[in-house]
Amino acid sequence: MLDFYSASIIIFVLVLAAIVYRDRKKFTREFIILLRKTQRGKGTIIRIGTSFPRFWKAVGVIGVVVGFVISVWIFYMFIAITAQNIMGGGGPGLSLVLPSASAESGGGPGYLSVPFWYWIIVIGLLALVHEGLHGIMAASQKIRIKSLGWGLLLIIPLAFVEPDEKQLQKMGSWVQLRVFAAGSFANFMLAGFAFLALSGMIYSLYVPAGVSFQGYPGGSVPVSDIVGVENFSVSSVNALENYLEGIEGGKVLAVATKDGEFYTRAEYLTEGAKKGIVPVYEKFDAVKVNLTGTITRVDGFNISNTNDLRASLEKTGPGRTITVAARDDSGNERLFRLTTGEEPQPKYRPDTNSVILLNIEAFVPGTVDFVNSLSSGWAALWGNAPEKNWQSIAREIAFWTYADENYPIMSGRAEEKINALRSEQDKYPRAGFLGIASVTTKYSLKEGLVGQKGLIEFLSGLLFWMFLINFGVGAFNLLPIRILDGGRMWEILLKKITRHYKALMRGLSLFTLLLLILNFAMAFGL
Repeated sequence: MLDFYSASIIIFVLVLAAIVYRDRKKFTREFIILLRKTQRGKGTIIRIGTSFPRFWKAVGVIGVVVGFVISVWIFYMFIAITAQNIMGGGGPGLSLVLPSASAESGGGPGYLSVPFWYWIIVIGLLALVHEGLHGIMAASQKIRIKSLGWGLLLIIPLAFVEPDEKQLQKMGSWVQLRVFAAGSFANFMLAGFAFLALSGMIYSLYVPAGVSFQGYPGGSVPVSDIVGVENFSVSSVNALENYLEGIEGGKVLAVATKDGEFYTRAEYLTEGAKKGIVPVYEKFDAVKVNLTGTITRVDGFNISNTNDLRASLEKTGPGRTITVAARDDSGNERLFRLTTGEEPQPKYRPDTNSVILLNIEAFVPGTVDFVNSLSSGWAALWGNAPEKNWQSIAREIAFWTYADENYPIMSGRAEEKINALRSEQDKYPRAGFLGIASVTTKYSLKEGLVGQKGLIEFLSGLLFWMFLINFGVGAFNLLPIRILDGGRMWEILLKKITRHYKALMRGLSLFTLLLLILNFAMAFGL
């Protein structure tokens, strides 16, 4: 049966088709793109641009500076992500942002699916502000605007402002740069507005209501490495399958392998016997008792956020039997009795950013401390100043241990850092460990706002996607590819530096395109 959400999408498409059909003589088609040029609104854009020329000039200069900074950053990130994926680091990859016919977000290899109405509103606003500021900036520089309008790529809304390209090419470098940078800068401003509005909503409408988590620490092992399950000695895969026939699915079982002991579920073993790989969890009681839900209390400690949970486990310590209260999605509370483990030592896995940072540190001592202080200051500005504790210092020790082992030139400096950090670490208690992973603070609406839950959740979701998509598209548009605004900006800059700018720009564009293709290929598992 057709649900309301799907019905609203069908109605939208039918209305859109009716509008296109009514004005069909006013549309022009370019391959699969329909464009409707108009003069309506041109006067408003020209009036806004010419009324405040100094203001728009200042905005344009800021946009150019921000544009080049973001362009360098996104180009570097592409290289870093590509290198990390090639080295098997499991880094993030590129994703297409596609509309979904349902009200739920989703995704898979190489794509993110966004609820249709979020997607259509965000894309419409993105195109409007992007092209709008292009037009305003062009008008402020006395560049003639030939036309503007809207269009469709299938059902994707488009907006465009068409300045006089010949006149623009005759203008000075700074004038061109301000016009080209304006679109992405408009998207960044819209993303910033969405971020501030979403942050304001969270702080004013929501309260922390416990701690949620995504699962348990673990991994996978080859089924051939399993030597025992509970008290049963595994001699072969067939023997394992025979043993599992009498065990119900969902039961947690202790598994002994050649490398250690773990927990897993009976159905994982059954499936793993066929596929050759078995998902396993580290041996913590949270797995054994099937700890699930939002944690609200640990013994006598009320838990509102992750800081509360850490504080309670620091006071509890490892090896203590405790009672954990957790609330399910229906609001029902369950009690779980378990024994805390010992807070694990963090494992340091170098990524491209940290490798580059360490290479700079090797020749410019103090770089790591400077970058860390900047990060801490930025976090503090947003009220998220990192707290010092045993675990955070252990992560720093792991970082400097890696530096000591892999950068001989930094050996003495790294040892001094490690010794100082260990002395500092002794001041903090080592917390107990529940055996859960991906821990975050759970937020819920304040009392009295439950009746507006649907509207608030819709607006918060819209703001989230508005931030993510506008920032992502704005940054992508600044990549050094000739057909993009970023490519046109870099070509102007390179022209000032070298007479071989065309060849250099072609090479840079080709290299960036190859990075894009490679990233998408890896994202789709090709």
